[in-house]
This record gives sequence, C-alpha cells and structure tokens, in this order.
Amino acid sequence: MENHREDFYSHKTNGQVKSVCWAPPVTGNSYNDMEFLFLSGTRGSVQEITLWGMINPELSFDSAPEFIPQVNELGSLKHKGDVNCIRTYGNNGIVTASSLGNINFFRLQEEEHRDRNNSINERERVLVHTTTNSVHSNNAGTVPCNAVSVQPINGSGQEIVSCGEDGVDTY
Repeated sequence: MENHREDFYSHKTNGQVKSVCWAPPVTGNSYNDMEFLFLSGTRGSVQEITLWGMINPELSFDSAPEFIPQVNELGSLKHKGDVNCIRTYGNNGIVTASSLGNINFFRLQEEEHRDRNNSINERERVLVHTTTNSVHSNNAGTVPCNAVSVQPINGSGQEIVSCGEDGVDTY
C-alpha cells in the first residue's frame, strides 16, 4: 500500500476560485520536475485564469525536513465571464468553461529570456489565449457553460465535451 502524505497547505488568492487543475509538465518531462505548475480560475468581480508555481515537495525533503511550500503567481489573464471549469488539453493546452456560454482555449508556451551575450539565462512558461467558441445558448441568448471534460489521451485527436444550462451536452 502506498504511503500518502496527509499534510495540506493553503495559499491566499485574489478573487473567488471556482476551479483548479494541475498544468501539464513541459513536453518530454514528467512530474519529477523541480517545480509543479497549476492553474486556477475565478468568478465574481475578478474573472481570470492564473498560472501558479511551487517547488516539488518530494524533491525538497532531503534538504529541509520541515518543508513549507512557497506558491508563486507566475502570471494571469483576464477571462470573459466566470471560470466555471478548467481542464488540461494535451501537452500544453488548457480549456475553460465560461459563465457566458463559451469554451476558451489557452496554450502554455515556453519563452526564453536571453542575456546580453544572447545566451539563454531563463525559461518560463506563459499562458496565451488562442480561441473562444460560443457553444451554449437558448432563445434568450447565451447561458453558462457549466463544465468541460477532455478525453484523457494525448495527441491531436482529443475530444472535448461540455455541458451548459441550456440542457445540452456539446461534443
């Protein structure tokens, strides 16, 4: 039987977080990376999607037996409507369900920062909005998209399903 850690840590965020998910590791890497990335989506007056990073606790125990994680906001983007649901899509995609009836697509891309000698001195992952698809509406107009789910296979053939307050599942 696996030994599960029972420690939970918390971190204060801006806005009312409605959905959260782990970000996929950098393509070709696994979750033994030094840093874990996750995303949160908010609702209410602050409507945004935020990328967070924290040091991998499993790789930190050797040097610090009393590990206290430090969560850092790596960046955020404004989101049209409440973020009702957030899911990963492939190796570097993110999909959100919006209270405005939309499915939004984002991409995590790696950017290189170079020094004066044109040598790479830092790489970071940034979140970029790519498209918005309006998928849920009725005779009165758009209705909230409540949730999205992504078929759990990697590759370009992943399928997305969403459900909305229009009583429709959209594929």
